[in-house]
Amino acid sequence: MGANIDFTPELADLVSFMSRVAISIRMHTPYNGSTRLESAEGHCKHVLWLADSIHSFEDLADAIKYGDIEGVICAVDRHIFSYRLYMTVGSKWVSDPMLTFKTDSSKPGERCDGWILNEGLALLDRINDKAQQAKLVHTEFFLPAGLPCWQVEIDVPHWDSVRDFS
Repeated sequence: MGANIDFTPELADLVSFMSRVAISIRMHTPYNGSTRLESAEGHCKHVLWLADSIHSFEDLADAIKYGDIEGVICAVDRHIFSYRLYMTVGSKWVSDPMLTFKTDSSKPGERCDGWILNEGLALLDRINDKAQQAKLVHTEFFLPAGLPCWQVEIDVPHWDSVRDFS
């Protein structure tokens, strides 16, 4: 199903979101002087989860680029599922993503990247809402033959031949 939906505001917000995540990634590297005083292994795990939160938006970008509303919805659903998995405390993954995405610091000056999940989920919900609305509108304007309504020729009687039935 192809459609021309304007996702410009959402894509701009996605670029801004990814930029802020990239800043968080950078702050877990030697770029941030205080990281030299802490465990490199701990920072590597944070970098892993931060990068994981943004590395797979290509499917969403392609679906938007090609007007594939079903693809947009599927991609957003996958990302929302992943973001919700990050909230699983005590995971058996390489490390617990909640150590990265926690909202409160346990030590003064400690980074808290919990905003990523909240902001990311809100943005993905906005994209999903717009795609769902577009799907609904697009479906309403399709005829059973599968042709869009603007491609169907309809014979309209001339006004002179219309009878008054009042």
